[in-house]
Amino acid sequence: MTPRLRRTIGFAAFAAFVVFVAVLPAFISDFKAREYGYVGIYLIALLGLNILTGYTGQISLGHGAFMAIGGYTTALLMVGNEQFGGPFAGGLKDIWTLPFAGLVAGLVGLAFGLPALRLSGLYLALATFAIAVAFPSTIRRFEELTGGGQGIQLFGVPELTGSSANVEILGWSLTPNDWLYYLSWSIALVAFAAAWLVLRGRTGRAFRAVRDSEIAAVSSGSASPATRRSRSASARPSRGSRAGSSRSRPRS
Repeated sequence: MTPRLRRTIGFAAFAAFVVFVAVLPAFISDFKAREYGYVGIYLIALLGLNILTGYTGQISLGHGAFMAIGGYTTALLMVGNEQFGGPFAGGLKDIWTLPFAGLVAGLVGLAFGLPALRLSGLYLALATFAIAVAFPSTIRRFEELTGGGQGIQLFGVPELTGSSANVEILGWSLTPNDWLYYLSWSIALVAFAAAWLVLRGRTGRAFRAVRDSEIAAVSSGSASPATRRSRSASARPSRGSRAGSSRSRPRS
């Protein structure tokens, strides 16, 4: 099979899958649409984890913490934390919080990745595990910011799309669960296409070179493995945070 034919088949399969995702809610119940929406959310998170672990060869055990950062960022921008004595008033619609959630978690991931540049393999895995272990305690410690163990209540708030009525888009009336389905899968498909474009280019080849052999990657003239690890480390939480931001919607 030639490379051109392989790409053509891949594009056709992706287009067919997009059509399948678009029409699926018409043939399933509202409950199933919500559950499949969560599948799309976790796919977003796994895309970032796949870049770091699958293509760069670095083990990460703290992915859930970055999803939580995205979720809390969305909640704070929506309803704020004044009810806990905090300084944020909120008021931003949930859909507009998504890029901010990705930006905040990406910056946190970059801040974590810079000190961890000299770590790899088991040592990097232990560092990410420390984030996963420390994050719940951090949430409870800053209760005036996060609401502590109770969290931030989003049920019925006007900033939550579809909280009190169906969502009207281009003349279509979507239930809140259908809205969650289309929102999560739209982001997942765009993120999948973006990840594919990155990984098939020079950056993706450098990631794979680091995964196969860091020494060979340096010898062949690729960017330093530390640089590639920091880039993949910042890309992973950015995608994970978007999953967490979408996942912060309460179950209806």
